[in-house]
This record gives sequence, structure tokens and C-alpha cells, in this order.
Amino acid sequence: MKIAILDDDNHFCEILKARISAYGGDVHIFNDANSLCLSDTVFDIAFMDIEVSGSGFKAARYVKLRNPDCIIAFVTNHAEFMAKGYEFRIFRYILKSEPKTLMDKRINDVFNEYIRIHKYLNGRYKGEDFKIRIKDIVYIEITGRVANIHTARGSYKMYVQMTALEKELEGGGFIRCHRSFLVNNEFIRSVKNDSAFELFTGEAVPISRGYKARAKAAYAYLTEV
Repeated sequence: MKIAILDDDNHFCEILKARISAYGGDVHIFNDANSLCLSDTVFDIAFMDIEVSGSGFKAARYVKLRNPDCIIAFVTNHAEFMAKGYEFRIFRYILKSEPKTLMDKRINDVFNEYIRIHKYLNGRYKGEDFKIRIKDIVYIEITGRVANIHTARGSYKMYVQMTALEKELEGGGFIRCHRSFLVNNEFIRSVKNDSAFELFTGEAVPISRGYKARAKAAYAYLTEV
């Protein structure tokens, strides 16, 4: 995982680098857009100051050209600049004036998005091996020891316990809403009477009484921009 930090404030660069060090990866710091654009590194994640010398927008075009799936977070002191970044499919905006807890959440969202895009779930059922991109999983239902993994392209089965599966999918945007169900937040359209998640596929995943508070808190966290 290659990570770029683009900012002309060296002190802020070091603060940001320290905050993202727990996620691993190879961090490259640049103080101006031109030096980043001269780099041969293909970045997976980029934190960019919009107002940096040489233009943060120029740097954003460059990293997207090199890797269209690069996850970009624009960092700025001025909220009015945020609307200018839509053409780059900016994943998050981070205001330098934000409280530490909110900034840390946005950073965490960036790395969770990387997991969601790149991670695969490897499974085996009745002698057949398979792997599924976790971002393609709509929801999972476990009956006994068998997990039924529902994707937009079909369903798969594998032998696994829910606790192990929940741990494997951690950071991928999944919500435990029932003893037997995990649902991908990206496919949730709405919450129906606090008793079910209605999905864009037309299906509904139940929210049990015992998991209601936990599921609602997770949904609120994942849908907060």
C-alpha cells in the first residue's frame, strides 16, 4: 500500500504521518505538486492539501491518471474549496481545523475504503475453493455452520463461524444486525421501522432486538460523512 501526503506544512505532514502509521503502508511526503508529479510511484491512497504550491488539483489528476482507483482525501483549511473536488471523485474532505476525533474518523474511513476495495474473502465448500471481493458481498446469512454469502452475481456457501467471519470482514463496512446476519452498508437503502435494513437489491435483512442498538450505531457511523 503506497500512501502520498502532499502538504507544504512539514509540521502537519509529520502529524498526519504519525496518525496513519498504525495502518501500515509506505508513506511518501511531498511539499509541492510538481515533486509529486515527478514521482514514479503509483499511489493507492493520497492525502492532499488543495492549496499546495503547484496546485493540489494538478496532483490529483496525476495520481488518478496513474491509478484510477487511488483513494484521495483533500485536506484544507477552507471549507469553500471542498466543492471544487468532485471531478476527482474525492472520497473524503478533511478540515485541518476539525477536532482530532473527527479527523481520525475521516482517516479511518479512508483506510476502510481501501480494505473494502481490495480485500477478498477466500472460501471453500464441498471441495471447491472460491474468492469474492468483499465489496461485492450484499449480505451474509449463517445457518448452522454454513454461511450463505449473497452477492449481486449469485450466492456462495462456506463453512465458517459468525465470529470468525465478522473478524475477517472488519473494516469492510459490514454491520452485524442479527445473530445470523451481516449486511454490507453500501447496499443499504433505508431502515424500516428499526426492524430491517431495506437493500437496493429489493431484499430486506432483519434487525433483531438484541442487535438493534449496535446495528443503528454502526449504520450511523458508516453513513456519517
